[in-house]
Amino acid sequence: MTLAVPGLLRDSIGGRASVTLEAATVAEALARLRSEHPLLTVHVFDEDGDVREHVFLALNGRSLGRSAAVDAPLADGDRLDVVQAVSGG
Repeated sequence: MTLAVPGLLRDSIGGRASVTLEAATVAEALARLRSEHPLLTVHVFDEDGDVREHVFLALNGRSLGRSAAVDAPLADGDRLDVVQAVSGG
């Protein structure tokens, strides 16, 4: 499956727009993300290891709710987008 990140986070994965991960579920993909891309971890996960409230996850263009995200199965060709909300004034 492909994990895609926005421009603001690309430096955390070596300047690429996406990485390929082997995972059966979204939870497994997020665990691999933590271990394989530690620079991205601080932006996506809080101190307890949960996805930060301001991070949006979408599987194949569809929003994942927080409880559904853990169990969502993945298949070859799936795309998981990790988007960090940007705010300020």
